[in-house]
Amino acid sequence: MSYEDKRIDCRDCGGQFTFSAGEQAFYDAKGFLNAPTRCPLRRKQLKGHATNEAVAGNPCPHDESGQGSFPRGTPYVRQSYGAYGERSTPRRMPPPDVTDLPDAFVAATIVRIDHGGRFAFVNVPSLNQDAYVHATVLATLATAPYEQQHVLVIVRNSERGLRATAIKSPS
Repeated sequence: MSYEDKRIDCRDCGGQFTFSAGEQAFYDAKGFLNAPTRCPLRRKQLKGHATNEAVAGNPCPHDESGQGSFPRGTPYVRQSYGAYGERSTPRRMPPPDVTDLPDAFVAATIVRIDHGGRFAFVNVPSLNQDAYVHATVLATLATAPYEQQHVLVIVRNSERGLRATAIKSPS
């Protein structure tokens, strides 16, 4: 297959860059189906490689039309990993702990059950929060769980938010 250089509009900086015949052959060899939609510098920046060239408001060095400049504001930057696979920054901030959790069962309603039955979420009105329920906890119910079912749960704080540690049907 013969390839020819193409000019493509960058969706971030608004300028045009050349998608060379060599790059097209590389994309084809790797099995990529779509041409890039961002200029090379912006692609490098999104992969987490810091560049001093990509400053908001400055012209893009790959722009061949003279119309492109980097957008203002903080761009999305992909997470980078350390040498041992740990994140350089946390994926998300941990949720705040809910204080004054009762040590007894509290009323809740099942609001969502995973189609595979691996987990569910219950709404606990007294805490104004939803809590995660693992399949092993769901299995302790006397009957098969269903959405909008009223249940009683014991909830605890976890690193990802509230988690139900016990569940039962109301008497």
